[in-house]
Amino acid sequence: MASILIHLAVGKKVNEKICKKEEPFLTGCIAPDLARYVGISRDKTHFINNEREFELDRFLEKYNPYMNDEYVLGYYVHLFTDYLWYQYFKSNIVRDNYITKLDGNTYRVVSDSMQNLYMYNDYAVVNADLIKYYDLDMEFFHKDKIYSNDIIDEVPYNKINVLIELMFKYSEKKTNHTSMVFNFEDVKKFIDIAADLIIAHLKEKEFI
Repeated sequence: MASILIHLAVGKKVNEKICKKEEPFLTGCIAPDLARYVGISRDKTHFINNEREFELDRFLEKYNPYMNDEYVLGYYVHLFTDYLWYQYFKSNIVRDNYITKLDGNTYRVVSDSMQNLYMYNDYAVVNADLIKYYDLDMEFFHKDKIYSNDIIDEVPYNKINVLIELMFKYSEKKTNHTSMVFNFEDVKKFIDIAADLIIAHLKEKEFI
């Protein structure tokens, strides 16, 4: 999956064009990642089937009547971002159980945990650059919340602050590591292209 700060950056760029209410929309853009911290299956929150495919249509079948809600729309943007991440970004790094590092060398990936070691290392490396470049001012998450949502039942909205607090910890965490499989320029290119594709898709679906 794309990291939570990548999701926030994509959401912000999308919202610069569609102008939804910031708090519910951007909260929706990170909400599916609450799964791992409250004991819910990511397959459930991300609408992933047994073949490890994102079923965006299944989400729309269930929530299409609510797509005018900013939180629900943000949630869908998260799912679409992860779909693009797997299809067009991660697939260039990990293929047929081999991972390609920035030096051009390939290494056999023997487990998901080994693959995640590379990816999460690089998420930590690019966090500071993401916050600075996309001006990710996250203080609004700490304001008194006047918004709540019980439409999407895959994620307990009343526990969303667990994810927000973790996001702040990730954003403030310092690392002396260097990128192994992708760098900030790679991620920036993905974010910019993903935002454009998502906006075009939302217009096609007449959600905006």
